[in-house]
This record gives sequence, structure tokens and C-alpha cells, in this order.
Amino acid sequence: MIPGLLVLGIVSSFKTAAGTVLLTIMPPLSLMAVITYWKRNQVQVGTAVILMVTYFFAAWGGAYLTSTLKDAALECITGVYFVLIGAFFIWNAWTGTFGITHTNPHREGLKLLAKPT
Repeated sequence: MIPGLLVLGIVSSFKTAAGTVLLTIMPPLSLMAVITYWKRNQVQVGTAVILMVTYFFAAWGGAYLTSTLKDAALECITGVYFVLIGAFFIWNAWTGTFGITHTNPHREGLKLLAKPT
């Protein structure tokens, strides 16, 4: 979301984009998605609680950190992060290292991107 807000000129700075996205991802927005995942038994409540507490403090620390860095530094850090995360997802789609292990749908590499019919 942050790159989109910046590229489209919706917000004036990286810090404003970050603050806007944080407000956007608050729980009421994702309630219907959580219910859908819950019905499919794809929610780990214990893990979610740990992530919530961790994210609470990380976001607080991150908000403080952004006040000490220039926008250019934040954009560079975010860019490197996105490249690393993108590389991870491409690698995982190819190798299937993470995810379901005994019946890994990624085993055949990128051939299985489409949902089976």
C-alpha cells in the first residue's frame, strides 16, 4: 500500500503513507476476511495473539524510529526489504520449501500457479 500511495501522489511523504497504512489495517477492516479464513480453519489464534503483541511494540518503536530518519533512508530500507521478500516468495514458489510438506503443491515449480480444475 505504501508504494501505491506514494506513486499515485495520494500522500505527500513516506511517513504519512506509513501512518495512513497503519490506520487502514486496523482490525475492523479485516473482520470479514478473518471470518472467511476462520470458516476454512485457516486461523491460528495463539500465533495471531503473539503477532499482535509483537506488532504493537514494533509499530510503536518503528513510529519513533521514523522520526529520526529522513524519507530517503526509509524508502531505501523499504525497497531493500521488498526486494528480499519478493526474492523469498519467488524462491518458495519454485522450490516449495515452506508450506505443506507431505503434499506440497509447489513441488513442480511454477507450473502449478493455476488452481487445479
